[in-house]
Amino acid sequence: IVANSIADLNGVITEVNDKFLRIWGYASKDEVIGQPIAHFLSNSDECAAILTALDGIGSWGGDFTAKKKDGSTFTAHSQATIVRDEKGKAIGYQSAVEDITESKRLEREVTQAKEAQFQALMESLPSKVFLKDRNSVYLSCNENYARDLKIKPEEIRGKTDYDFFPTSLAV
Repeated sequence: IVANSIADLNGVITEVNDKFLRIWGYASKDEVIGQPIAHFLSNSDECAAILTALDGIGSWGGDFTAKKKDGSTFTAHSQATIVRDEKGKAIGYQSAVEDITESKRLEREVTQAKEAQFQALMESLPSKVFLKDRNSVYLSCNENYARDLKIKPEEIRGKTDYDFFPTSLAV
């Protein structure tokens, strides 16, 4: 179901399953075993952060950008742990990885569609409408509200009332 790998404490791959080979685009284990973990990640900083977490707390979970054999990348979700011997001594790392590129793409599409629907709803209202976060930072507004500020609705994101009314907010 997921790509599994085992590495030694130097971060060198010692074992992978067939799913690992398929996801990363390798034909055989011989191409993978002996390679450093960093070889399979696109960003060396992400690799360093993962190994630091593993060495520090013994586990890591999250997303990273993986690099396939052909140089292309994919979004990977992983759970990794330190492997210990029967005496509790660290002897390596193991990870389980899924390619979540497609689900992330679909998530972005759904989010964009929801945002478009919400904006269409706001524009359909005859009154002036805006949306702020809990810190009073604007997230969006409709055309009626933006017109009063002499901006386009998309220009409001990330701004506060102080950006538009600095003198009226002075204490």
